[in-house]
Amino acid sequence: MTGKELRLSRIFRRDGKVGVFAYDHGQHFGTVEYPKDPIKIIEETVKGGIDALLLNPGVVKILKKDIFRKTGLIVRITGGATAYSKESDFHSLLYDVDYAVSVGADMVVMMLILGSKRENEMIGSISRCVKECDRLQIPLLVEVLSAISKEPVTKELALGSRVAFELGADVIKTYYSGDDFERIISAAKVPVIIAGGPKTDNIKDITKKALQKGAKGFAFGRNIFSSENPQNTVENLVKMVHTKSN
Repeated sequence: MTGKELRLSRIFRRDGKVGVFAYDHGQHFGTVEYPKDPIKIIEETVKGGIDALLLNPGVVKILKKDIFRKTGLIVRITGGATAYSKESDFHSLLYDVDYAVSVGADMVVMMLILGSKRENEMIGSISRCVKECDRLQIPLLVEVLSAISKEPVTKELALGSRVAFELGADVIKTYYSGDDFERIISAAKVPVIIAGGPKTDNIKDITKKALQKGAKGFAFGRNIFSSENPQNTVENLVKMVHTKSN
C-alpha cells in the first residue's frame, strides 16, 4: 500500500465513498453566518458519522486531537479574497503541502476556477503542488468551479474536471449539474464528490441523484451547519452515501 492509498483509506470508506463536512468558508465569504460555537458544530458532525472534515489550518489547531481518531482531515491550502474584494474568482496558494502535512492532513485541497482572469496562476499552483503531493504521498483534491455561469453548467465543469485530472488531481469536488452530470464523471476519471453551495431544501434529493449518476460522495458546509439539527442531517446524508444501492 502506498502512502497515498493509506491516506485515502482514512477519507473514503471501503465502499469507495465519502461524506465530508466542509467548514472552510470564513476566509472567503466573510458574511456567512457561522454557528456561535465552531467546536460544538464540528463535534456534532463527527457524532453524526461524518467520514472527513475539510478545514482551514486555524480551525484544525483549536480542535481536540481525539476528533481525528474518528474522522479524516482535509486541509485547504489555497484561499480567496474576502467578501469585500473584487477578486473573488481567484484563489492563491496560502500554504505549502509540507505545512498541511505538519498539521495532520490526510489530504489537501486547492481551488480551480474555470474562466477566471487568473486561471493560469491557479493551474500553475496546482501543477507545482502535484509534484509535492507525489513526493510526500498525500492525495490532492481539486475543487472545480466556474466564473462563467451563475448556475452549474455541465460543459464548463466537465472541462474543468478534465483539466484537474490531467494536472494530477486524485479527487475532484464540483457541483451537481443536472441530468447530464455523467459527462463530468466521465471527464474526471478520478472520484468526484459534489459541493453543496448555498443552503437548499432539496439537498438530499440532489445527493441521491448525484450518487446515482456516479458521484462518490459529498462535501457540504452550509447545508449542514445551517440546518436545524446538523448531527441528524449528517446521519441521514452519510446513510444515503453508504447505502449499497447507490
